[in-house]
Amino acid sequence: MKVAIGLLFIGILGATVAAQPDGPAAAQPPTGTNAAALLPGQADFDREVKTASEQYERAKLRFSEATERARLNYVKSLEDNSSDLVASDARAAEFEKELARVRSLAFHSRKFEYKTYRWEHNAPPVKMIHKDEGFCYVAGVGGAFDGGGEVGRVYIGEDDGYWYLHGSTAHGFLVVSAMAVKMTR
Repeated sequence: MKVAIGLLFIGILGATVAAQPDGPAAAQPPTGTNAAALLPGQADFDREVKTASEQYERAKLRFSEATERARLNYVKSLEDNSSDLVASDARAAEFEKELARVRSLAFHSRKFEYKTYRWEHNAPPVKMIHKDEGFCYVAGVGGAFDGGGEVGRVYIGEDDGYWYLHGSTAHGFLVVSAMAVKMTR
């Protein structure tokens, strides 16, 4: 069923692209108030950030799945060989302790939530997460770099303990993105 829906979507997308006079390159620029705000390279920057974020999420999922498979395989191996290991080595207490530790990994391992924030020139600082919840880092910058007046940074506010994303520019447009990594249980 999912394959059929996916093929239908691809077929509709292909028909839409083919119906354009000169293919996808002939797509009209966006209209409205946001069209004026787009600067050269901004759309490419946004597209690359989105692609990188999607790739990162897929890699993170593959890592989680592989780690869980390895943990389950190890537990199965320990359980399958438990009688042999305990009888031959007389290490029953050590074996049970290791088995309990590995079984508990799935329940006590930290989980992480990731969120991307964006700041643009002339905007106030962007409040992200509290310092006790996790950490933040600059994930990307873009804009008109003309001289040494462009700055993008993340910092912890002294009065409230929250991470903030902010920047400044002396000569034009600046966009800074940050990743917040929130630790949960």
